[in-house]
Amino acid sequence: MFLWTKSRNNSIFCRSVIQITVIFILLFASSCDDTYDKVGGTWVIKKAIINNEEVPIYNFISNMIIFEKNGNCRVPSYDALEKDASWKIIKLKQTYYLHITAKTAIFNGKFKINLDESGNQMTISSEDNTIECTKMIGN
Repeated sequence: MFLWTKSRNNSIFCRSVIQITVIFILLFASSCDDTYDKVGGTWVIKKAIINNEEVPIYNFISNMIIFEKNGNCRVPSYDALEKDASWKIIKLKQTYYLHITAKTAIFNGKFKINLDESGNQMTISSEDNTIECTKMIGN
């Protein structure tokens, strides 16, 4: 009888651990999804600081970054809107990062994401580059 009780308690404990683990996984996944949804869409670049120096927006062919829901994105370059770029959200500790894979060097890499509470203003920054954006209406 004692062995059955001990085994039953272990079983209950294991189920509790599994349930708590599943809850944490779901919370983590939903928080990444929320950030992914906020970043997704079309953003207008207001200010670009490249290699720690402000660059006039008119130097780019376009002043927009488009993050599509399928993981593709379009980033501006000096001669065209690059269409072969991709993006994803990474969470390290309690900080969210935007990882862009692009041929245009200034947009290629990992950027720390700073979204305002409304989700309509975003700053992404790496060691040398900072991009300030406003989300287009209707996104």
